Amino acid sequence: MSNDESSAPGVRSADQQPLPPVEAPSSAFVVQLFLIPLVIVGIIVGTWMLVGWLAHADADPYRLAEDIRRQGPGSWQKAYTLSNMLHSRQYEGLRRDRKLCGILIAALEEDLSRKVEGKEAIEYRAFLCRALGAFDVADPVPVLVRSAGSRDAQPVRVRVAAVQALAMLADRLGTKVLSERPEVVQTLIAITEEPAEGKEPEAVHELHAAAAYALGVVGGPAAKKRLVQLLDDAYANTRYNAATGLAWMGEPRALPVLLEMLDPNNPALLQGELTGSKTTAKLTRDQVRQSRQILVVSSAIGAVTRLCQHSEQVDRGAVRKALQKIVDSRLPSAVKLDAREALIILRKASRGS
Repeated sequence: MSNDESSAPGVRSADQQPLPPVEAPSSAFVVQLFLIPLVIVGIIVGTWMLVGWLAHADADPYRLAEDIRRQGPGSWQKAYTLSNMLHSRQYEGLRRDRKLCGILIAALEEDLSRKVEGKEAIEYRAFLCRALGAFDVADPVPVLVRSAGSRDAQPVRVRVAAVQALAMLADRLGTKVLSERPEVVQTLIAITEEPAEGKEPEAVHELHAAAAYALGVVGGPAAKKRLVQLLDDAYANTRYNAATGLAWMGEPRALPVLLEMLDPNNPALLQGELTGSKTTAKLTRDQVRQSRQILVVSSAIGAVTRLCQHSEQVDRGAVRKALQKIVDSRLPSAVKLDAREALIILRKASRGS
């Protein structure tokens, strides 16, 4: 569910080379999949937050980190600014800075010992999680696991940010680093098993969806087993994230849900965070549907193409039919171009088999 979108890679003929090995999802996949439930909300809040980012663009990261830890006025905005710095290519060197990482870990650990109250306190904690997810070291894993799994003590917004940060770390460090830490996979699985009840059922569903996505990035036998179960989840984003993750693992059981995602007339496109009252107050139903349609279909095209490359057990006829339906649809030309390219890849693979 990215600014860094890429087309599906080519396939050699079967008589030249066997199916390529299954690969971990790329950074583009990470960002794209997260955007499915969040892109519209990001557009709405992005403009005013950009002002804060520009105001601190030349700020010293260590001074920011110390100010953040002291929790003075505007700490949550400084956490947001430092998070953006760490995610920017301009500051790539900071991602390997264990001293800076340690300051932020200590700040989050100290804050977790307090009762969180108010919107700014929640944002402060969430942006700390996001900042820690940008590092190229595994040091933040314990505090992020604690933040993600604290069901009774943590706001859902913070837990989602922690889950996303774990997924970003897995992508940066290599999936093996986190898949070999059982507490990570166990926490993510436990999150997907929590009942969606109470005052924020929609938010809990989105937490489940984020955890399903993270399981797909982290990988491993236990994660794969749970993702197969989540293919039957009633919540669209959760089963879509599960199917996409399984497709990148080369698991053919993901195909039925991927075909659902490829359907331009899919009624489930209007299920999810994008249909919340705060979003629909600013956007029409058609705008919400179109935005989700583009993101879900684009993600599915890449996932199903990769699945066909890695598994001989996929009904390629059904995939070609679904892709041709996209080509003939009224979707934006960029999406239809992706579908055409996927069809070309499948045809080349069929001729070579």
